[in-house]
Amino acid sequence: MFSMINGLKNYSQQAIQAARYIGQGFLVTLDHMNRLPTTIQYPYEKLIPSERFRGRIHFEFDKCIACEVCVRVCPINLPVVDWELKKTIKKKQLKNYSIDFGVCIFCGNCVEYCPTNCLSMTEEYELSTYNRHELNYDQIALGRLPISIIEDSTIENIFNLTSLPKGKIEGHIYSRNITNILYEITRTGLILGSLGVILLTNIVYSALFLGFVFVCISLLYLLLNADFVAAAQILIYVGAVNVLIIFAVMLINKKQYSNFFVYWTIGDGITLTLCTSIFLLLNNFISNTSWSKIFLMTKPNLVVKDIILINTVRHIGSELLTEFLLPFELMSIILLVALIGAITLARREKKLN
Repeated sequence: MFSMINGLKNYSQQAIQAARYIGQGFLVTLDHMNRLPTTIQYPYEKLIPSERFRGRIHFEFDKCIACEVCVRVCPINLPVVDWELKKTIKKKQLKNYSIDFGVCIFCGNCVEYCPTNCLSMTEEYELSTYNRHELNYDQIALGRLPISIIEDSTIENIFNLTSLPKGKIEGHIYSRNITNILYEITRTGLILGSLGVILLTNIVYSALFLGFVFVCISLLYLLLNADFVAAAQILIYVGAVNVLIIFAVMLINKKQYSNFFVYWTIGDGITLTLCTSIFLLLNNFISNTSWSKIFLMTKPNLVVKDIILINTVRHIGSELLTEFLLPFELMSIILLVALIGAITLARREKKLN
């Protein structure tokens, strides 16, 4: 009697649990029926990968000790490690390192077992190419860090569709991330600061607004992942040039130069014409340039030596001291001559007074 009651009880519990699971499945189906179809306009729009996404492997040459642990733990012995033994220091010295991503299964064993953490997974998944031999990445191609999808200003970020909130999807046309918001704020500040430089009659306020324009330009460089140029913009233009301009403005005799800001001359008309022409020309160039296709049309494994998107400080320093050494030194001489000329003019003004 009791066994029959227990059996009926267990049967009813299983039936209720099965009905609940079926009901949950129907609710998920009904929820997806209310969602509109969403088309991602690749490559101008991309999905943001998950946090532990297994993409292309990044390799740090300086950290590798040529222990070949990655080769032993790889299911297909894929990494190729070329090293030589230095008898003087009794250590291995790495010469070449390569991974063929046409064969790699992205299991992540090499990353997990690396003792020096010289290997890591990135979120780069665009590895397609017309030649399979180009998928064999050497240490130079492996050392390039990809641009994060969130930080890439040339595309629109689309979160994974499985992580969107429940309900009806309105689409992602009007979705804006924090980078776009900061860009709009910086652009608005740049325009307002430029208008303040031109329209204000007080030249001191114009110089201060010029410093504000320099700060906005440095923020734009930060949004474009040019951290070194942004720091140089603040240190040189805001910290040195703008302060020098303000001091020069303070030393100007207002009574002597007050008439320059009242009447228009022929030179002012020529300057206005030239500035308007340059503005229209730059506007034409900017509007006719496909900025979003510049980076997407380049192959990552063929432009490693030409386009370095990471470690900009080292790259700019090496370029200034190798290819652009002569222009860099000439620019230094021009700035020195301008500084000496400013000092000479200031001393001459003092003698005349």
